Amino acid sequence: HIEVDACSMLASVVSSNPVDIVACNAKRIEGNKVSFMQRCINDDRRVITGEEFLKTELKFGTMYMAAPLNLYNRKFLQNNMLEFKVGILHEDEQFTPRVLLKAKTVISTNIVFYNYVIRDGSITMRKDLSKNGVDIIKTCYELSEVYEKVADRELRKLLNNHLVETYLYGFYIGQLYTREYHNVIKKDFLFKRATTARNRCKVFLFSVSPRLYYWVNRFAKEGLPKRKTRC
Repeated sequence: HIEVDACSMLASVVSSNPVDIVACNAKRIEGNKVSFMQRCINDDRRVITGEEFLKTELKFGTMYMAAPLNLYNRKFLQNNMLEFKVGILHEDEQFTPRVLLKAKTVISTNIVFYNYVIRDGSITMRKDLSKNGVDIIKTCYELSEVYEKVADRELRKLLNNHLVETYLYGFYIGQLYTREYHNVIKKDFLFKRATTARNRCKVFLFSVSPRLYYWVNRFAKEGLPKRKTRC
């Protein structure tokens, strides 16, 4: 949900700057824990292109794909036939980068207007996240074709490196290491897309064994399972 004064704050920005997108910030609320999703660029007097916005935010690790963090010009979306893909989970991952690549004018503000609440029944909190993972993987395949057409070489590398992180995230949360998902996973998809040393190491481990990659990550996040003791 949005802050009480969100509409008036955003109206004051767009009244003097009729841009394609206004990018904002958010609070992430999970139980009693509150954290901020803060943009790197937060100057509401500066108008930049969507490609410039993407490049900067990806460089600094502050590129949030959640669609509700932005305010969109309706005509801009209609003229470019930009819509959410129907029938998939995590549709923001597919929508947001395509929209920003089309945007000619973007303003990134310091306004915190959206409250991103993580509830127990949300799509990321269910026990079976296999569809989540499969949809993310398939989105990565679609976006790879879009990114190949990006003329800016530096931006293309940043987008592809982010694609590696998104792909591996989908694989991990969906637990897609079992045989039934072999037709979805393409180990060679990530090789030329990882540009950071960290991602290259991840891709190497993944290429050796997707199953091993999953369990190494699980142990790193959760630790070894505790052994039951006898009374």
